[in-house]
Amino acid sequence: MAAHHSSTMRQDVDGKLINRRDWFRSTVAGVGLGMAESTILAGAQAPEKLKITLACWNYDRTSALANGSIRPEGIDLTYLSLPPEETFFRMLRYHEFDAAEMSLSSYVVSLFQENPQFVAIPVFPSRMFRHSCIFVSAKSGLGEPKDLVGKRVGNPEYQLTAVVWIRGILSDEYGIAPSSVEYWTGGEEQPGR
Repeated sequence: MAAHHSSTMRQDVDGKLINRRDWFRSTVAGVGLGMAESTILAGAQAPEKLKITLACWNYDRTSALANGSIRPEGIDLTYLSLPPEETFFRMLRYHEFDAAEMSLSSYVVSLFQENPQFVAIPVFPSRMFRHSCIFVSAKSGLGEPKDLVGKRVGNPEYQLTAVVWIRGILSDEYGIAPSSVEYWTGGEEQPGR
């Protein structure tokens, strides 16, 4: 997940003005999407809820946020259930949401910009055992991972998070350096992805 940096000012529980990013960090960071304990003392007026738009696919781990059965304390959450690729594109290109599911590799690449625009939140809605994402043609003659050395391997995008994980798995678990394989990019289901 990543949150877009915004300079909109908010009041903290002591009435001090702080920017939205710091407010978000102080109430959300480390406790998962806002499930923080209340800091409002008895008799004190509740601060205005922070309006947050979150774009994320409807995973089993996020469905309670999507259907409203869990409501983050202190946050007026608008949950947009969007396909990951659309969410990533719209967040990276146009910063359309306050918080969004984000490609880990795209987030890391964004850190090298002069003024990084995102703050990572340690929430991982998409989880998958990436060993199951390597497919080899039965006609290829390849029998084990080391047989990939010197071969062409296709993937949709070189920096796609799943593909970065797979290159890491091949390197760490099978000793196959990324530079020893010829990686080609192109659409899986349609050309030009």
